[in-house]
This record gives sequence, C-alpha cells and structure tokens, in this order.
Amino acid sequence: MTSFSYNANTSHPIDFTSSFSSLLKLPPSAPLHEAHKHPPVSLSTSTCPAHYDGLLLAGHKVLFEGEDPEHKLKGHKRRGHAISTFGTSPSFQTFLDLFTEFVTLKIAPLFPEEHAELVFQYPPTLRVQLANCPGRTAGRLHSDSEYSPLQTHEINFWVPLTDVADTNTLYVESEPGKGDYAPVVMGNGDMAIFWGHKCRHYIVPNAGSVTRVSFDLRICPRALRNYAAEKEDSRRGHRRPNFQEWRVVKREKDEPVTDEIREVRKRIELHYQHLKYNCDIHN
Repeated sequence: MTSFSYNANTSHPIDFTSSFSSLLKLPPSAPLHEAHKHPPVSLSTSTCPAHYDGLLLAGHKVLFEGEDPEHKLKGHKRRGHAISTFGTSPSFQTFLDLFTEFVTLKIAPLFPEEHAELVFQYPPTLRVQLANCPGRTAGRLHSDSEYSPLQTHEINFWVPLTDVADTNTLYVESEPGKGDYAPVVMGNGDMAIFWGHKCRHYIVPNAGSVTRVSFDLRICPRALRNYAAEKEDSRRGHRRPNFQEWRVVKREKDEPVTDEIREVRKRIELHYQHLKYNCDIHN
C-alpha cells in the first residue's frame, strides 16, 4: 500500500469537506467527524445512500416527514425510496464535478507516461461509518476479485475525509495472501493506493468517537482494461455494489512534479511491470 498527500505542494488544493457536508445535510458548523451527533430529523428521497446505511447500522430509526410509524416502508423498498432522487440532486452533481476534477488533477498525474489514458469508476463509492457502533459493521474480509474476477489491472484509491485510525479505518494486507493486515492511518488530504483486486481488506466495528467519511474508486490504464471481461462478469452475476459506469480521463498537463509524485509513479510502474511479467510467464 502507498499513501499520498494530494494537497501538499500544489497550487490547486481540493477539499471535499463542504461538498460532503451538503450530501449528508449536516448543519453548517458541524464537522464531518461528528456526523453521528447530527442524525437527520427526517428522511427525504435525496438521502445519501452511504449515510442511510450508516444510520441503519447505528440503530437510528429515522422516519420520512409525515410518515406513520405503524405503516412505514420496510427493507429494500424503504431504502430505495429514501435514496430515489439522490443521484440527480444538486449536491451530488456538485460533488461529482469536484470528484472528476480530483481524478484529473490528483490521480491521473500519478500514473507513468505510458499509461496516461485511464478509465475510472464513476461515481465513486461513498462511505459513512458512524462512531460509537461497537459490534456492528457492514464490511467483511474480501478482495475485489470476488466482484470482478478478471479485472486484474485495477488499482484502488481510498480517500478519507476525516482522520482515520484504529476502529474507523481500513485494514489491508501488504501482499496477496500475506495476511499481515495493518490499519490505514491518515487524514483529510491523504489517500491510500493499493491493489485491492488481490490484496484482501476489511473494516471493523467503529467503537471509537470519530465518524469516518470517505470515498473510494478503482482505476486502471485504458490499454489494460479487460472490456471482454466486463460482459463475462455481468453474465456470471459479478457486479459491484453501487457500480454505474467507467469513464475515461487523459492527463493533459501536469502540475509541478514533486518527489512524492515521482515515487508513486515509480511504484505504480513497477506494479504493472510485475503483472506483465507474471502474465508473460504463464502464457
């Protein structure tokens, strides 16, 4: 796993805090890490899916405005109604514009020149892991190959918008099958880069006092994308939760290349060289 501070030494800092606060409908003065202190008074049809799931996991029983507790929707129907207009809400569209800028300015420059054209998951997967939830987690130990077995060249970018450590973070093994799971420790302005397709990862119940808000995406060089596998994965029922589409981004102009960017590029380049070597010796 590699960590990278995407707002360090840059003329174009990107901060998702305000945008994500709007997604969660938090009071203007409420920090993201205290989202658990501000559950919504009532649900709307534009509720953030990640927030809804976090509230449910934390045991909050929030009703829609005017809803009769004795005759409320249940299960998937209730969730579907709660998030039905989220995808077209102005706050989500604002977030997606910022996210696309983030991929273009902060992620694309990390790839070597030979992989300047990339495909990325759009939209990213949003996560809200509310604090004070001992014994409850929506995560499990897995690798992404369980959802998309043939997309070996995908790399995961995991972006926390709050401080993460201990029980509100992600645990990742350093190499496939090694089992040396370690917590990701970082904060807003950082991102973790790892090979989630083969390296197993998981979360634990957030028993601490800090809510974790984050998003993540998968990305790979366009030339290495296995397009035939997409149809095969779909045919076999391997379809990621919240998956919508893949979009293309091409690096046109770099910001000043720092030593940190060069180091990440080198690691990504070595990663793909390693994959090509293993593929060549097995063909």
